[in-house]
Amino acid sequence: MLWSRIIEEYLPEHDCSHTTYVHARTSEWFHTVYDAHNNMLRDTSAAMAAAIAGADAITVTPFDSAYQDETSFSNRMAKNIQLILKDESGLGKIIDASAGSYYIEDLIDQYLEKGWDIFTSIEKSGGYKKAILAGDIQKMVTESATKKAEWVKESKMVMIGVNKYPNQEETAKDKVKKTMGASAPSKQNIEPLVATRAASELELNRINQEK
Repeated sequence: MLWSRIIEEYLPEHDCSHTTYVHARTSEWFHTVYDAHNNMLRDTSAAMAAAIAGADAITVTPFDSAYQDETSFSNRMAKNIQLILKDESGLGKIIDASAGSYYIEDLIDQYLEKGWDIFTSIEKSGGYKKAILAGDIQKMVTESATKKAEWVKESKMVMIGVNKYPNQEETAKDKVKKTMGASAPSKQNIEPLVATRAASELELNRINQEK
């Protein structure tokens, strides 16, 4: 819908009506180190949302990616999430799974308007390239992530196994095999985004207490 609006506003010389291709990937931002199998449920919700939204391709992130390189088991579970949604839940058999749902369609309208406002504000300020060179895009993303991480810390956003119903007997200090937060150096003088997760601060504190 946004793509159609862009075509309507910019009137491109060539036909662009069939050039959109959306590849969605479930985000590690909601992944947790503790009670990590809950990540499979989170990924299922995310993949379902992408399918309902009409993504052309979906990649499901393995549930253990927050703390180690994925295993054959976690890769298999990531694949099975898609197969269950596609074949057993029937999302691959219908064009628009949310058609007629006022709740979802109202949310879509809200996202469309907000997305269009962000897009036009970036265009008015000189375009995406100028905004990312100036660090404006990075600031928007970081502020949003910081605010949501605060919600998790204050239990305004529930994460099972982290700020609600944690398994106090579980330890994680020995299973963490990689560090979140690494960022590749930029060759274009662009401030890089630092990878993070909603529960990373709370989990780091808990791991330090274990140690």
